[in-house]
Amino acid sequence: MTPLRFAISLLPPHSLYSYLQYFGDKHPKLTLPDMKYIILTGEKVDKIVAKKFYREYNHISLINAYGQSECSDDTFHYEIPRNFITGDIPIGKPIQNISYHILNENLEKVASEEKGELYIGGICLSQCYLNNEQLTKEKFVTVTGSTFYRTGDIAKQDENKDVVYLGRADNQIKVRGYRIEPEEIEAHLNQMEGIKQSVVIALETNEIDIILGAYYISEIDIDVKDITNYLTLKLPSYMIPSIFKRIEKFFENTNGKIDRNRVLECAEVKTDDAIPDVSISDELTGVRKRAFEVIIDNLSEKVTDNVSLNMDFNSIGLDSITFIKIIITIEDEFGFEFDDEMLLITKFPTVKSMVEYVESKVTTNLENT
Repeated sequence: MTPLRFAISLLPPHSLYSYLQYFGDKHPKLTLPDMKYIILTGEKVDKIVAKKFYREYNHISLINAYGQSECSDDTFHYEIPRNFITGDIPIGKPIQNISYHILNENLEKVASEEKGELYIGGICLSQCYLNNEQLTKEKFVTVTGSTFYRTGDIAKQDENKDVVYLGRADNQIKVRGYRIEPEEIEAHLNQMEGIKQSVVIALETNEIDIILGAYYISEIDIDVKDITNYLTLKLPSYMIPSIFKRIEKFFENTNGKIDRNRVLECAEVKTDDAIPDVSISDELTGVRKRAFEVIIDNLSEKVTDNVSLNMDFNSIGLDSITFIKIIITIEDEFGFEFDDEMLLITKFPTVKSMVEYVESKVTTNLENT
């Protein structure tokens, strides 16, 4: 039999990551001498994974592909350069007979480098969803006189006129009035040395407020302070997660993608991470220790395992109702009343500042008796 001399493989990026882990970490790697192209499709491509692959297989080209069944599958292609350095890997430019727009909520075109929702048109476009008129009207819209498919994906056009996929519009979450795309935070986390993969999700602290939780797989123990310091250089403060948890692995759905709905189950796996937790109360004594315990007891169960003395209340997701509960409990516990000017969350930038305030009030009361 004549050996195959030219091969192309099609797979989701997560499968490529699993392949690199299996053959790079535990088993001798395959040489794949006849493989010329690997087309990655179905989810966002991580730059770190691409770099690691090129270090092992420089003779193979990675193609970032993008498309939906409604548009006859792949509509954008981008050959990932071996020297790709910064930013998100683009999905590139459309193939022949494909047109697209990046639009805002009013179906107006956005400027270059500005985020919007991606709409795709052309001869590849389906006409409708069979026997589903409502969904057809929702997803197939008229723009500039032509029909386009509303992908539900957030994208932008970069300086090279390549389209960059940024994440799902329905994955956007609102934190303290800001709309946030978790994938943007994940992209920066995945670029940090030692972190292989990450997922950022929203966690409810009560019926109104939410905070961000970051869950990641890493080769080494990483101090949470190092992670937050790194992200602070990359992102605005409202995009810095309040919780960081190192896990062993993510669950996958039937498509081989990370099952974001089961991330909290992954976090139940015990690891030897170096994240500060409630055990920090063991380092405290007397009034300080009890004050810290009172604060912890009144916080949401979803955040108590990650609270440190130097953490600011804003990042914990502390709301006004919980703040008042903490004050009332502390007053009952220690037998003093908060000064009127201290009945504001803004007066306590960190957990430590409240602990120290309680200690000072208790000490003053003792001196006056």
